[in-house]
Amino acid sequence: MILAFVAAVAAQPQPLELQELLAGVDARNPAYRSAIEKRSAAEGKALAARAVNTPTLYGDWSDGTDEDYQYATAELIQSTALGPQVGLIWDADWGTTPGVTVDVPLADGLIFGSERLALIQAELGVDAAEIDVEKTELDLRLQAASAWYSWVAAGRRLEIADSQLELAQERQDALQIAVNAGSIPAINVLDNRRALVERQAAVVKARETVEKAAAALSLYYRDAQGRPIVVGTDRLPQTPAISAPSLDLDADQQLARARPQVRSLQISLESQQAELDRARNGMLPELSAQGTWHPQEWSAGVGFSMSPAFRAERGKLNAARAQLASLEADFQNALDTLDAALVQAHIELQRRWEAVELAQQDVEITARALGLENTAFNLGSSEVFRLVQREQQLAAAQNDLVGATLDYQLAGLKRLALVGHAPQP
Repeated sequence: MILAFVAAVAAQPQPLELQELLAGVDARNPAYRSAIEKRSAAEGKALAARAVNTPTLYGDWSDGTDEDYQYATAELIQSTALGPQVGLIWDADWGTTPGVTVDVPLADGLIFGSERLALIQAELGVDAAEIDVEKTELDLRLQAASAWYSWVAAGRRLEIADSQLELAQERQDALQIAVNAGSIPAINVLDNRRALVERQAAVVKARETVEKAAAALSLYYRDAQGRPIVVGTDRLPQTPAISAPSLDLDADQQLARARPQVRSLQISLESQQAELDRARNGMLPELSAQGTWHPQEWSAGVGFSMSPAFRAERGKLNAARAQLASLEADFQNALDTLDAALVQAHIELQRRWEAVELAQQDVEITARALGLENTAFNLGSSEVFRLVQREQQLAAAQNDLVGATLDYQLAGLKRLALVGHAPQP
């Protein structure tokens, strides 16, 4: 008997709590999975860019009936992102001693050539993609929490509507008996019937709202295969308790400096700074030294080329400077906008809490008034019309409290988003 009871309890749907929902915000969600794949793509590009520092082996072999055309060579070239290139050359005619080649840019291409720029930007791309994964996870958790709060609020509104309907239904039969007995006017039955129909319509509307909220929630609540799960009203949890906000604007502004969006802007600045460094290096002439040493001979030389007008180089430099200055201005504007948004978020959160307190008081006062009206009705000194109005006033106050609570919860999420945090599972 006990085992059957335990099994029955275990089979009942359990409330979907926020922590359970947030724990499922992972690669099952397409948006999160997309961010992860983009990070993998960025890592692949960085790996390809690092090939500039990887030695490359070249070989050539030929044979034929004419011994004069038989030869074999091998060359191992080590390039670097800083410009210099060193190679080992082996030719079958030299025996076992290899030769050496060196190619060193002395101006443009040294330290900050195109290869180094590509490597820096590829590695910054990995950092940016990693930040994007973090941002996507934060955004999804914030969106999931918002959807969950909205679903719970819709469920609470449905409970209020059901409660109001139940009151009217319970009263209808008793009123009809009293009218038939001639103890009360027939208008009381009609007033209650009208309230009954209105409340049935309210239940229909509230049920539609909670079902739509559950559909929206399913984007963040998925099964192991990533399929959205639309939960029923039997999994609605209790309305979570809330408390007065504890706010520290200075601390929040410091936290906000590390939010993913700010770090992404910093990555853009670093990338553009690398562009500027490359453009400055490009203003130098192309000057390089080459040397080759092998057992039979050696050679050395210097190559030089430049455009006297430097139009292309100056254009790239000016464009890079202007673009960096523009990004720096955008970055400062983003920080100023963020600080202002945090001030607004703190004001909103505090005022939303005050609205919750006032709504709670309204519910308490209206509930007491309904209690007195009920007493008067039972004593025969009131009528159904007034009682129905009192009930509707209480329902309106309760719905206002639900709305104020939801607004407060969503304001809290807005503040979390600005500081780069999210509710944790």
